[in-house]
Amino acid sequence: MPTSHCKYRGFNVYGPYKDTPQHVSKPAQAGVNQYTIVDCARTAAKMDSNIIRVTVNWGSFQPNPGLNGFDLSFLNQFKLLINAGRAARGNNNLMLLPVITGTPLWIGQDPAWMATHENDFYKRDSNGNFVLDQYGQRIRVAATYVTTEEGYSAYGYACAVLLSQLAGYANFIELSNEPNGPRSEAGTNIPETHYGRMAAYAISWVDSCFNATTPQRAVLVGSLAPPRSTNVDWITRATDAMYEVLREDIAPPLSVPETFTRLANSWRLSFHPYPAWQEDNWQTAIDQTAAFIDDLSGRFPNKVWITEVSVSSHKLSSGEPPSSGELRQGLYYVRLMASVIPERPKIEGLVYWPLTDAEPNAWDPSDNNFYKMGCIRPNNLLSNGDIDYKPAGAVAASFFANTQWG
Repeated sequence: MPTSHCKYRGFNVYGPYKDTPQHVSKPAQAGVNQYTIVDCARTAAKMDSNIIRVTVNWGSFQPNPGLNGFDLSFLNQFKLLINAGRAARGNNNLMLLPVITGTPLWIGQDPAWMATHENDFYKRDSNGNFVLDQYGQRIRVAATYVTTEEGYSAYGYACAVLLSQLAGYANFIELSNEPNGPRSEAGTNIPETHYGRMAAYAISWVDSCFNATTPQRAVLVGSLAPPRSTNVDWITRATDAMYEVLREDIAPPLSVPETFTRLANSWRLSFHPYPAWQEDNWQTAIDQTAAFIDDLSGRFPNKVWITEVSVSSHKLSSGEPPSSGELRQGLYYVRLMASVIPERPKIEGLVYWPLTDAEPNAWDPSDNNFYKMGCIRPNNLLSNGDIDYKPAGAVAASFFANTQWG
């Protein structure tokens, strides 16, 4: 049986969302069944996952400022997800990896920064135009923008509260999603210094809320988007700002000399090593992924998490059948897990993107929607209880089940 030093392995799961917590896909369409977070958790458990990554919107979790501003009932849906997966596994070996992102409306911002960056808060389409909601209002981006010391501390405290309320369900928390951008919907990236200071407060608050008698809690810093050419410099500047705050004795508690060393070693580096799409040159795709991992992990002594990874299965050449795209994704997974992951002992967590296709199982070659990159199809549980695997899902499930982990 092959071995891997990677301790945690699993999938990203869409949602759940506050308005429809039972669903993780888009609104129901004619003839298309909805799958629920419970279905997803059970499916992931059947595939021998032990971690599920989900997004937690900070504004939904803490709609109002202060100690009494948290909506703790918002977390019940996440506990429901994990409990369903644990029941399917027959044990408690399934945990949650929450990514806390978004910016509550009550957060104050630095006026000088807002004077030139206010538009960064709003989504844009591929043409650079603002995306509007049904009321004609601009839609805020999912990224976490905080630009004041009060904002950094509020975010860090929210991270600590989230982990404390998810005790027994989560030991790790990831800070925002792909803060380095650039993404067309995000306008621009989060400035490195702001993210670094935000990370310092999160690390310190989490450390201050848990003592040596509790299970280890750790903060995942980075969640970096490709390409590698831009994210290396970005995370280096961000962590420089993070270390500066930790040394300044600003964030709590930092009351003993050993605290900085402990905190500097406690965080994990997370990133998303998506390769460029390679239709027929698999070695190039694998080399790109390996170079991404080695370049980033080689710069920090900390353990590494890959919290999203996949290859496009939906970008089809003219006349190419959909099955070719699905097979392409499966073959990439085979090579990734055979030659990249097991050879790198610093990798502590591996989370594929995503578990399920969010779109109906109907292919449109002109649609480059990334929602079709899942490992299983939307109607993921067949009538006989089996899983409707795509090639990538079958490969991942086999790898999870037949590898000696950690």
